[in-house]
Amino acid sequence: MHTQSLGQMISRLYRKNQIYLNACLKPYGLTSTGVIILHVLYHHPDYSQDQIARHMDMDKAMITRSLRTLEEAGYLTIQKSQTNRRFNTVTLTQKARDRRNTFESIRDGWSRFLTENMSDEERQRMHELLAYMCVRLDDDNWLKEAKDYGEA
Repeated sequence: MHTQSLGQMISRLYRKNQIYLNACLKPYGLTSTGVIILHVLYHHPDYSQDQIARHMDMDKAMITRSLRTLEEAGYLTIQKSQTNRRFNTVTLTQKARDRRNTFESIRDGWSRFLTENMSDEERQRMHELLAYMCVRLDDDNWLKEAKDYGEA
């Protein structure tokens, strides 16, 4: 019998991941959220501020604060869109592009640590199961179920 729920274990992994990333990224003036935003922009360089927030499933205010910190550290620039003044365009600087491999290695280091004694098959299966759980979050059924509990 399991003593910790799946949610408790995922929460613990998340918290420890944040601690690990923040410690590794401190010399670069970055946080765990900042490096995730950079990762999104490395793969989607044309994303607007709103698209970054949607992609990361995070509050726009949190993204705004993190983007300002990244801009102050010289990793990106933020400008009002020329075509729609309601949107901000976000552009990586050369500094961010030059450190891409370093930042991605730091980010991937946590996964390497957690899975270092797993076989390739175990890593693949774990990834598939976590991806399955994430896909289930893409619809709103989980929220309906939570509301149903509240009505009991």
